[in-house]
Amino acid sequence: MLENPSSMVLLLLLLPVILVYLLKPKPETRRMPSLMLLISPEKKRRFRSFFGTIIRDPLLLIQLAAITILVISLVDPYILSNTRYENTVIILDNSASMSATDVSPDRFSQAVEIASEYIKNGRTSLILAGSTPMLVYKDADSEKAIRDLKEQKAGSTGTDLNEAMMLAAQMLEKNNGRLIVISDFSGQDITYARKTIEARNIPVEYRQVGIGGGNAGIVEASVGNLYVKFAVKNYGAFEKIIKTGLDGRILQTLVIKPGSKGFFNLPVHPGKNTIFLEPQDDLQADNFLYVSMPELLKTKVLILSDKVEKNPVSIALNSIPDVQVDEETYLRAPRKPDHSIVILRNYTKDSLLPGTIGDLRSFTEDGGMLVFEAEDDLAFMDTKGLLPVEVSGRAKPSRFKVTKTDLTEGLEFGISGYLNATLKDGAVALVRAPDGPVIAYWNIGRGRVVYIGMNDRWGDFHLQASYPIFWYRLIESAYPAAEEQNFKTGTVLPLGTPKTVAAPHGNIETSDLYLGDAGFYTFGEKTVAANLLDEKESDISVENVLIKDIKYRDVEKTLSANVEKTHLNVLFSIVAIILLALELYYLKRSGDI
Repeated sequence: MLENPSSMVLLLLLLPVILVYLLKPKPETRRMPSLMLLISPEKKRRFRSFFGTIIRDPLLLIQLAAITILVISLVDPYILSNTRYENTVIILDNSASMSATDVSPDRFSQAVEIASEYIKNGRTSLILAGSTPMLVYKDADSEKAIRDLKEQKAGSTGTDLNEAMMLAAQMLEKNNGRLIVISDFSGQDITYARKTIEARNIPVEYRQVGIGGGNAGIVEASVGNLYVKFAVKNYGAFEKIIKTGLDGRILQTLVIKPGSKGFFNLPVHPGKNTIFLEPQDDLQADNFLYVSMPELLKTKVLILSDKVEKNPVSIALNSIPDVQVDEETYLRAPRKPDHSIVILRNYTKDSLLPGTIGDLRSFTEDGGMLVFEAEDDLAFMDTKGLLPVEVSGRAKPSRFKVTKTDLTEGLEFGISGYLNATLKDGAVALVRAPDGPVIAYWNIGRGRVVYIGMNDRWGDFHLQASYPIFWYRLIESAYPAAEEQNFKTGTVLPLGTPKTVAAPHGNIETSDLYLGDAGFYTFGEKTVAANLLDEKESDISVENVLIKDIKYRDVEKTLSANVEKTHLNVLFSIVAIILLALELYYLKRSGDI
């Protein structure tokens, strides 16, 4: 077989060589009258012996053979021979997109059938390429390999083919084996892994499944106190009417343009909530959103100040349902507050007792929210690094520039004095003034510290309609229970000790819970939810990203037949060199050089 058959055109070089040979000078022949009767027979003999003369010329034959063999070496001939691989490593993509039904019955089932074709003789290893590569079995015989392969199913996670391919490369580096990669390759860039495997001369075949299908799926979600906000992306070529609802009831409808997102906000109830999309499409994994909402409890807020008195903060907080507000002086501050939020206001540098800041730091690291309302003495206090800003003296009253977030959107902060401040690395500014951030926060441990660089004596924010809304949103953002019960698939939850978990596909016993499937997981009295929420994985369009050059196309064909390609161009080049050396030897013997 020929790698580059188009190079055969170079055989036309033989014609100039033959032409030069025919045109080279010959000995002069003189005609004698006595020989005239012999002219006609001589012409006939000359034509009959023309090709015989050429064939009898050794130099011409050597040159023609050398040129022919050189051209054949450029054509890159090869032969296919049966090869026996000691090991076959199969990488099987079991991510969420492999459950797409654009092929029958689905992509993963088709991938399993393809994988079974390679399990014959020798030992087989299987790697599932989900969010984290998982070695299912290693060096198994064909009977076990087929049996365990048939038991696999597509999950609800994203995929990392590069990690799976690098794992396979390590397994095959010192073995006579081959690698088979079966995937839809949606959203995957495997350039690095491909080059690494090529550099290690590992025989590899890529098998792509799927033909592409239409999809609209949930790609983002944010769970709050008895509500969930989520985004649906339309991956189709036409706009779609998307309906969404809860417990079988349609609640909202949006028209989403192709390639765009639509945003929904639905109320949920304590316990398990399953939100659905209509109409159904080729990928079901992102058509459902599972939300685990804890029982609603009162949020407890502690306000610390030099003097317990009626103030705008306590008035705003007491107007919020299900919020319990406690007020204490700094002298009576509890060492371990039994609250979700602690607010510091109306203080001087001498207000806090020694150790109070240390207690508040422990409170924050354990998951609480600590709020500093600005006072003139804040710049002189040792806050033990809790503040997300560095502060100095008070600045002149000003209007503020507001960053659009869930906390600040649509709020009016009025005109107020504030502290000069510089944002620390890792902190986030929500509201800014000419001389620095006015509202900022950062996370410490499992909790959060919020800095409010003004107070009710320096401006009119507390007189705005936005004031109680701001505190309501701040309280809502501090409600961590819902976030602690809703995760992305692929997350591992350490349970400490082995527990029996009711998972979406049956009970499991584990101390480290892997959320590999979308749905609810219940252990003890706690229920958590897992969802795909992967924008790349929801894109089930198929692009032939694998076979972009002839080299990989041929590798796919030859490996599928379990044969090995042996190139012969080196052998033909050696023969051509020998013929050229023979030509030089002939010329020397004949005295031409």
